[in-house]
Amino acid sequence: MVTKEASSRRTCSRRMIRTTIHVQMREQGSGAIVNCSSIGGLVGMAGQAMYHAGKHGVLGLTKSAALEYASRGIRINAVCPGTIDTPMVTDMLAKEPDAMKEIMRDQPIGRLGQPEEIAAAVLWLCSPGASFVIGHALVVDGASSPRRRGRRSPRHRSIPWWRFAINDKRSKICTFDEFKQIRP
Repeated sequence: MVTKEASSRRTCSRRMIRTTIHVQMREQGSGAIVNCSSIGGLVGMAGQAMYHAGKHGVLGLTKSAALEYASRGIRINAVCPGTIDTPMVTDMLAKEPDAMKEIMRDQPIGRLGQPEEIAAAVLWLCSPGASFVIGHALVVDGASSPRRRGRRSPRHRSIPWWRFAINDKRSKICTFDEFKQIRP
């Protein structure tokens, strides 16, 4: 169910992009828009369905609008921050003291991101150096999202784990019945 608040936010985002594009950028024949999503727009997490759905929506809007306006010289991208040291994160961690250990476990660089690092990514996306970057979701998360994807257990892979059996010290793709014969 879409709440009235979520619906008005979505309408506001669409209207803001259209107004910005139609009034300012179309007159000058170029421009750059950077929407703010999150790594939550790229991955899922239990208990965060509404938040992640919204962030996935931002990425969908970004990609669709980028295709629509690229030919007019208007670049539209998104930034996807990871866990950033902000008041929101501080408040969240104050309520759940053990959460910081889990967050740091997912941070290969051993620290939270800083707001200035996200600002630098946004400035780059708006710069001439990113003139060929259009419709992109730039992940700025200290390498935490690759680590999250790497934690999948074998049963979550798209190819079942039993299809890769070891026989005579060589990998082999096999059926489940063949696997049972190799590994009784």
